[in-house]
Amino acid sequence: MKNNLRIERSFGDCLENSVSGNEISYHLKPLICGTTVVSEGAPSSATPETLSFEGEPESSVFGRALRVALRKIERPFDECIENSVEGNEISYRLDPLACITCYKLDPLPDTPSFGSLKNPYAVSGSAQYGLMPAEAVAEDKTPYVGELENWDICPTYDFCSGPDEEGVTQDSPYSKRWFVKPEGDSFAYGIDAESSFPVPSDLFTGIDFNKIIFMSLSFDGNARPCFAFQLVAGTILLRRYVAGTATFFSFSGDWPKLFFNGVIQPDDTLTDLVCFYVVAGEVKTRFQRDNFGVVYTWLIPTPKLVQRITKTDAYSSRQNLYFVDVSGKFWLARSAVYPLFPVIQSDVSLIAVKPGSGLYFSVVTPGGSYDDASMIALIPGLGTYTLIVVPGGSYADEGSISLAPGAGVYTLIAVAGGSYAETGAVQLRPGAGTYPLIAVSGGTYSETVTLALKPGTGAYL
Repeated sequence: MKNNLRIERSFGDCLENSVSGNEISYHLKPLICGTTVVSEGAPSSATPETLSFEGEPESSVFGRALRVALRKIERPFDECIENSVEGNEISYRLDPLACITCYKLDPLPDTPSFGSLKNPYAVSGSAQYGLMPAEAVAEDKTPYVGELENWDICPTYDFCSGPDEEGVTQDSPYSKRWFVKPEGDSFAYGIDAESSFPVPSDLFTGIDFNKIIFMSLSFDGNARPCFAFQLVAGTILLRRYVAGTATFFSFSGDWPKLFFNGVIQPDDTLTDLVCFYVVAGEVKTRFQRDNFGVVYTWLIPTPKLVQRITKTDAYSSRQNLYFVDVSGKFWLARSAVYPLFPVIQSDVSLIAVKPGSGLYFSVVTPGGSYDDASMIALIPGLGTYTLIVVPGGSYADEGSISLAPGAGVYTLIAVAGGSYAETGAVQLRPGAGTYPLIAVSGGTYSETVTLALKPGTGAYL
């Protein structure tokens, strides 16, 4: 049999279904439905033959049907199959790619590599505020059901990276995964596997939740939630807090997806909450800093017009946007590479204070911990220094603390001793000048260490 599952009985006999709220889930029972060749005069109760298919299960249509078994299916199952009649045989072919199989789990771990896709082509665009432009588009291979998560998230479900706590700003990029989903006669949102709350009632004033056909969630730079949704095709409703007040926006378009580019844009002066959506086959954007009142084009995927956006997220220093074109093919658009966030490094560290010429009432370098061939240096330039203090810290492994002022008037120079191990040294070497007071308080020095005070020429009170 060539990837055709021929079933004598109606397809509904092969399914189980369960109802939860306004959702109906269908489960395929392939071992109950078999392949039956109905010969002329054969009884209708003929025993099904053993199931067979060509190739590995995951590469066959029947194998895909097995993969879809526990997924929610948005349409009646008979819309997902084709049949053909030849003589006294009717062949049914299950085609899950013709059905919108939708996924309720966060697909972030299943993000595909751009290099694994086919037919890539470059696109051009310009950056808008801190949003990197679309750079390239590639088509997904014909995916089996297990690979559809990024292209077929349930339209009333969404996932995004958000703050550790709603309403509490943080210095680090958002890393918690948040969700929004239908729950009973309302919607819920929260941190995946951690919390769940009803959506804020003041953001959904006058909304019949049962009429929502598409929903998206993200957070702004102040860790406040924003929702974009649709009640009818062609109109997008966007609701968020502005200075603590629920604020409503409405504009034309379909398939809105929210994205906070602060999860990938390190310059917080450029970060924005962005709404991606579709108008006439193109991907449009609106930005928080414009109060979502100005329209920009992010992607014109010629010759493939966009039918619907299914997901947008950050991945590997880029923004990925998944869309389905008008012919039903699956495409991934990716942005240019974002700048990297600053990286904190250790080992071979250096702290240096080098003031220029001028008047300094106080110059203080607090001592810390410096490991592995590190150095702390204070090298003031010319000027008048009322007070210079270098408190001692802990310096290990060939470390040194050095104070080397230039010529000038120094009311007080103090070096407080710390702990110096292994060939370490603390040195104070003032240049020529007038020094009312120079103090070096001893610390703990072990193994071939040196404590040196070498004043230059000058008057020392």
